[in-house]
Order: sequence, then structure tokens, then C-alpha cells
Amino acid sequence: MLVFDFDGVLHDSRHRAWRCYQAARAEMGLWDLPDLAGPGDLPLIYQGVLSASLTRWIGYEVAERFWKRHAELTAQTAVDEPSGIIPDLIAPLTELAAGPGYAVVTGSHRITVRALLGRDLPEKAMPRLLLSRDEPGGKTDKLCALRDRYGASAYVGDTSSDVRHARAAGLKAVAVAYGYAGRDDLVTSEPDHLLATPADLSAWCRAQIADADPVSSGSADVVLLLGPPGSGKSTLAAAFVEECGAQVFRLREFAERQARTDPGVARAMAGRRDPLGWLPDDVATVLVQRALHRHASGHGVLLLEGYPGTSRQARALLRDLSATGCRSVALELSAPDQVLRHRIAHRVVCPRCDPQRRRPATRRPDLLRCCAACGGELERRMNDAPDVAAQRLVRYRQHAAPIRALWQESGFTWHTVDADQEQPLVVAAALSTLRSQFAPLSKGRA
Repeated sequence: MLVFDFDGVLHDSRHRAWRCYQAARAEMGLWDLPDLAGPGDLPLIYQGVLSASLTRWIGYEVAERFWKRHAELTAQTAVDEPSGIIPDLIAPLTELAAGPGYAVVTGSHRITVRALLGRDLPEKAMPRLLLSRDEPGGKTDKLCALRDRYGASAYVGDTSSDVRHARAAGLKAVAVAYGYAGRDDLVTSEPDHLLATPADLSAWCRAQIADADPVSSGSADVVLLLGPPGSGKSTLAAAFVEECGAQVFRLREFAERQARTDPGVARAMAGRRDPLGWLPDDVATVLVQRALHRHASGHGVLLLEGYPGTSRQARALLRDLSATGCRSVALELSAPDQVLRHRIAHRVVCPRCDPQRRRPATRRPDLLRCCAACGGELERRMNDAPDVAAQRLVRYRQHAAPIRALWQESGFTWHTVDADQEQPLVVAAALSTLRSQFAPLSKGRA
């Protein structure tokens, strides 16, 4: 895996950085700082560690506050950027995503970077991991974690400070001379490679792809399958398993297995007071984190059926996806409430064919209480009782919009599939979306 800084390496933000420097300088009244005439003067202040670089004019603590304000201003004005990724780098990043993978470690805010990456890159070409100033830990710590966990081999930056971070983490240090720092400062830091232009970086990336071990390429993908009761989540999950060998995660079933060996989970299960049997958010998020970390060490698709169910769960999941480097897409099944209520009122399950009572069964035409497949007696699910089903539907409607907004604001892909149609059409539409996000998919990949 290769790791990149963002500003000055993948994205040319020098004009924005200069404007925000001047604005922060004026706003904070720090007139002892240099008055920069334009972006070409940035190398004067981008020398070594940023805050230490400014101690030639102001105190260290003031410099720390200055750069914090500078980051806020650059995030606020990112929407005005005319472009996202430097054009020469779009193709090699896409190839890296499909091969050995890449990550981004940046001092900018996560939402800003995700939005700028997303202007030019489809979801499948996004970095497997994005670590920003919003996550705890210094840059060296984050690079060490990527090295130990994902086999990161090199860090590409545009300042001598980036070179030092790479060295401290035991990574190959690659510097680009088209970013914020001056070439002389970069030469003094003695990187392993000094690349003059984005085209040079593109060629270097392709050389790394050619040298990569093909066995190590691939990725762990996560699909969120959401929808109100009666929308067909379990039926669609079964289709995903058939299509690509997906592993299906259902929170309650996973919790029951974990409770056999984890006393804390067992107590949480026994002490549930939620009228619908939901686990507390703090327990749910820990369990999902366990499942994600197990999945991230391999390949294939992990399907989270019906999760997240609350905004708190969604926020935790976003952090965990970023920490594990899994690519993700959300699929939401949508149908009118009257359609959902009709389906729930009429669906039955076969405990003989489906002991977990997940998938609706087909009735025998001549004996409606019997299963068409095995002849066994059909029954209603407990969750389909009218009062329980009504509570489930209300709760989904309460939480769905905030979760959807949070997901989309974070830069992740969200697709809505019309579930008010025949089931084969729903399955076909959802699978088409999945293939477009995670290609190629093959049966048994997981």
C-alpha cells in the first residue's frame, strides 16, 4: 500500500492556502508573520514542522492556534476550489485502488478531503483509508499503524516535515517538488525520491503497481443494506450471498454468538429494556467493530443487514470503516408504508426450511397454511405482529433520514432502490448497483 499526503500532492490547493494564510494573519492580528504576495511565497513558511517554522516570528502556542484557524478557513473555502484531483493522478489512483491499494494521511479535515476526492474519483477508486486531522494521533503514529496493519511501504508528501514523518515510521520517503515547500528545503531533507511534476509521480505510482505482489491486491468491501420492515432486506441478502459469496452480518445473531464467550455481551443481552429488543448503542458499536476488524484482514463483501439503526451507530461505523480501510456503499430499499404494511400482514415463514425465520415462504396453492417447498406448516414471525410491526416502522422512519444525511455528508455513496416492485426486479436493480461499485464481483469471492 502507498500512502499520500493530500494538499500539495494529490490536490493543488496552493491558492486557497495562500488566501487563507493572509485571512488568518489579518483576523488574528499577527502582523509579525510575513505578508505573502502570492502562492509562490508559501515555501517561506512551509519549512519543517509547520508550527516550529513560524516560531521565527511568533510563539509556538500562537502558531498552533494560527494553523488551527488556517485549517478551519481552508475547509470552509474548499467548495470554491475549481478542481479536485490533479488530472495526471486520477488514472494511477484508480489503478492503485484496484491493485495494491492506497491511503491518504492529511492535516486537512476529513469531510473536505472526501468531497474533493469525490469530484474526480468514483467510490471504487477512493482510498481504502483516509486519516485526517479529525482522527486522534500524530502523522507518524498514523503512518506506523498503516505500516503494521496494511503493509504500507511509502509516504508521498510535499514538505521536509513529511519526509521526517516517513522516516520515523520506517517508510520510504517520497517528496514532490510541485507542492508547498521549496525544492531546496526538500533536497536538504534527503528523501528517497524527489519527483518534479505530477506526471513524474504518476509514472512512479505505475512502477510500484507493476512491482506489487498480485496476491496482495484486492480489498474488503462493506455493503450497508437498509430499509423498513417488509422492504425485502433478507431476500436481497440471500441474493447477495448467491451473487458474490457475501458474508451477512445481523447484529442480534452476532450478539447471541458473542454472548456465549463474552460475559459483558451476555449481560447486555439479558438486560435489554428496549421494547423492540434493540441493544444499547455502545454495545452495538463494539460488536460491529469486532466484525469489521475480522473482515478487514481478508477480502470479499461483508453485508450489514439493517445496520446502522441510529445516528450514533452510523457515526461510529464511519470511524470504523475509515480505521479498517474497507470500501463501503449503502443500499436503502424504499417503499410506501401502505405497501409495507400489506406485505407484513400477509407474509409467513417456514421454520423447517428457514429455522432462523428470515425469508418469506411461498404458500401451497391448495393448502395455504403449508410451505410450497417442503409441505411444513407455516407461521407468522413474532416481529410481524401488528403492534410490533407498527413500532418497527415508526422507529425506522425516525432514524432513517438522519442516518442518510450523515452518510452523504461524510462523502460515502448512498443508493436508494425502489422496493415497490416485483422482487426479481428489486434484486436485479440492487445487484446492478453493487456491481458498479465493487467490480469485478465473482461468486465465492469472500
